[in-house]
Amino acid sequence: METTPSAEDLSERGLRGTTPRCGDGPGQTHRRSDHGYARLGALDATPLREDPEEQAPIAESLGFTNRLSVTYRLANRATDQARDEAISATIRSVLAFFDHYPSDGALLFNDSRVILQRVHGAVVIDRDWEDWTDIPDMREIINGLEARVLPQPLL
Repeated sequence: METTPSAEDLSERGLRGTTPRCGDGPGQTHRRSDHGYARLGALDATPLREDPEEQAPIAESLGFTNRLSVTYRLANRATDQARDEAISATIRSVLAFFDHYPSDGALLFNDSRVILQRVHGAVVIDRDWEDWTDIPDMREIINGLEARVLPQPLL
């Protein structure tokens, strides 16, 4: 039996507590919406179960079946600090998701650049993506992950 994660799963497994600094103010934690998405500060995450008949080109080109997509959206007017926190929370959420649902997948930045992927069990990050070094707590998040130039079939 296949289990598809919900927005609640994203909140419980990935976004809640991913980084203590996330949020709009001191002490703010995640909030779960009744609209099918998880929210943490300036970041929204919306899961969507994919139709097996309509595969995304990226999944096919990387060699996996796309069963679930999650859209991570950053608020337009987010500060630089909120942006960094949202990106960190996104990476932590995806890594936590891979821990709980061990299957293949990829994280795209701006719908085109593969910045992280898991194919055949190993999580690999794209070493050419600048934010790995620009965001203050990113080194801690990616510590121990293999970094190499990843294929960019959408660029």
